[in-house]
Amino acid sequence: MAHPRPFRSLSPSDSLDQLRRHVADLLPQRGLPLIDRARRWSDRLLVLGAVLMCWGAGPALHDRFALARSCLVQLYPSRRRPGGGYGGFIDRLVRHSGRLLGVVARSLRGVLIERAGGHWRTAGFVVFGVDGTKISVPRTDANLADFEVASRTHAGPEMLLTCLFHLATRSLWSFRHDKAKGSERGLLQQMLPDLPNDSLVVADAGFVGWNTITALIDAGQHFVIRAGANVNLITRLGGHVRRDYDGIVHLWPERKRQKNVPPVVLRRLLVRDRRGREMCLLCNVLDTERLDDATILKLYAARWGVEVAYRWLKHTLAGRKMLSTSPAHARVELDWTMIGLWMLTLLALSERTIRDGLSLATALRAIREAMTHRHRRRRRTPLAARLLAACTDGYRRRRPKSKRHWPRRARIHRCKLPSARTATPREIAKYQAILANAA
Repeated sequence: MAHPRPFRSLSPSDSLDQLRRHVADLLPQRGLPLIDRARRWSDRLLVLGAVLMCWGAGPALHDRFALARSCLVQLYPSRRRPGGGYGGFIDRLVRHSGRLLGVVARSLRGVLIERAGGHWRTAGFVVFGVDGTKISVPRTDANLADFEVASRTHAGPEMLLTCLFHLATRSLWSFRHDKAKGSERGLLQQMLPDLPNDSLVVADAGFVGWNTITALIDAGQHFVIRAGANVNLITRLGGHVRRDYDGIVHLWPERKRQKNVPPVVLRRLLVRDRRGREMCLLCNVLDTERLDDATILKLYAARWGVEVAYRWLKHTLAGRKMLSTSPAHARVELDWTMIGLWMLTLLALSERTIRDGLSLATALRAIREAMTHRHRRRRRTPLAARLLAACTDGYRRRRPKSKRHWPRRARIHRCKLPSARTATPREIAKYQAILANAA
């Protein structure tokens, strides 16, 4: 005779139950059913299992899966237990990952807009920072054939990851990934439909180019992009722009001039960074009253928050290298690692953490203690209070940040200024003819 399985109900003061309620606030009420009579891994259990695996610590995927499944059993003791094998879990997650990612991403974007509050817009724009990075995968024959190798320096297979982060909160908004030799610009163009209206994208010199700039303009979005020596600009071309404003330049490649394609009118800003290096910023907001030069400099300086977010991914969450030996599993692992980073940021997002600076390591420590019940060894502090206190310590460096080991000077790639020349009379006449035909 089979005896019923005993279970322990969680009390409201239990930190694991508090974690369940906090996570439930991020996920949609509909579209992720908890009970699936036909299968043990329902949609909600799949999402929670993938996210808990990202938050849990362990040297192997099976260790993280065991911890995540143990948490799920304690979170829902009266429900049917999910499958105990990692193979069945990952196979079902691969089949339904695309559908579940769309449902979860829409819910997380709504939560971000709500919790950002007055920080959602900066200078009248919804400001996003974009950048790419490389994520390593195990050196298997399947991964080498699918992801390939980016260069001789990095001898192993890698994935190219490009993300859009909301700069004021440093929270993820959208992401795409490709093979090692993929294009950051192409991945950015894929994410343009995810941007809200009246957005402003801040990017470094790796995203400058005719296709990227025209794609942003056609999508009705604004941008601030740093330009390097590979960009050729034209000044004093005329047209409908005031001739007396020296900051107006035109981007007009030769192949576009031959096809009578009109140039792109941009605003150029030449500044110096804190190290005294000159840099050139291009912006398509021509009205200085709507976006002045000082605000552009502050927005580009805030782009460093993207690098901080990538540090959270690679160091805090140990996401520098995926552990899956199969290409399909590696893609799904990276997808839900990004969702785990996104949800962890939103859990700790508040007016205090935005103002004082979010410490994701402190927030992750509180989450892991709740998952492993280590909170019972210490004072029972509510999980919400611990997440609210996940702020940086405000430490200010008094000495230059230099490497302690040899070589002390890192190799820095200098980004030179773009070339700018005065328009020729033939180019001015051709531009006037294009404007006349368009009118």
